Amino acid sequence: MAKMRFFPAKSSSALLLGLWLLSSCTLPDRTNSPTDSDDNTALQGVYEIAKDKRGLILTHENALTLPPAKVAVIVKIVTESLEKAPVTALVCEDFELAEDSSKISFTESSFRVQNRPPNFHMSTLLLLDLSGSVIQHKLPELRSATKKFINTLFRDEARANLKLAIYWFDGGEQINSLMEFTPDTSRMLDAADAISVELSRDYSTNLNGAVIQGLDLLKKETQKLKPPFVSHGSLVVFTDGTDRAARRSTKEAQNAIATRGPALSAYTIGLGVEIDQKLLSAFGQDGFAYADSNKEMEVKFAEIATSILNSIKSRYLVEYCSPKRRGRHNLTITAYNSKRRDLYGFLTVSFPADDFEGGCSVGESCSK
Repeated sequence: MAKMRFFPAKSSSALLLGLWLLSSCTLPDRTNSPTDSDDNTALQGVYEIAKDKRGLILTHENALTLPPAKVAVIVKIVTESLEKAPVTALVCEDFELAEDSSKISFTESSFRVQNRPPNFHMSTLLLLDLSGSVIQHKLPELRSATKKFINTLFRDEARANLKLAIYWFDGGEQINSLMEFTPDTSRMLDAADAISVELSRDYSTNLNGAVIQGLDLLKKETQKLKPPFVSHGSLVVFTDGTDRAARRSTKEAQNAIATRGPALSAYTIGLGVEIDQKLLSAFGQDGFAYADSNKEMEVKFAEIATSILNSIKSRYLVEYCSPKRRGRHNLTITAYNSKRRDLYGFLTVSFPADDFEGGCSVGESCSK
């Protein structure tokens, strides 16, 4: 069996070899190389040692080395702006690689960039408020908005990285499944049609409990995928009101959002004058959309779906065949804004090249 070296994006005093870090967190920079006094396992692992931003932010999510001499890194790229907008559709010409501060020669090294890496997967949980006010006055618009969300989210080739579940909540203690996680859009649309007045039996609103349970459910779903897959989850909560059931406190829900971990994103959609926009915006740390009328629901659902879609497209697999054959070396990945070369960002990771040898290939490489 081919020997793989895995390296996580988050360093500790003893790196656990052979494990993927199934998250999108970055690690604290290690600005100094390991010394003989460090834990010996640190000498074998691969870790981030530097990063900088000049308009773009690169986040190291996962990476590995594969025989005979391949180094592969999944990075997420967003703008340095306050919105941290996803940077999508970069191509080979927008990247530069360097080993030990020297630009990699492509006569000696194959190099490839894949937008939307095939081993990156996004699980999205759409959680719908079916409390009394929605059931009585907004069901047709909610069904249409849910279909719009589905059609927007699965509109192009990025759907290969996606699956969706639809749940609902009212005043009851538990959230309820309308459809479990699936990539099947026909099942999703059928589930949207099944949103009906018969579903809800408690017309109160257990919003805080729904947020907490939704994050728990999503976290369990993302943990099902095993290496070499990388899993991320997005929670989307729709409501037209505030928590009335008081089963869980607002502080508990806020804490669940704050401690959800880097592998989960949180979005919210609010409708009408009864919502607490400030609170919903705090819940939706990765995106909040407000509709002031039923007619705006479709637009806002599509807005959030587009944000999730662009988040997928901000992931890139950068892989190349290293010419190194021994020792520890530094790989620097620089990404440039495709329209403004003065906007860029880079990150550097350290990797071991012991046992590297000839015969490496990355498939269809970038032409340089």
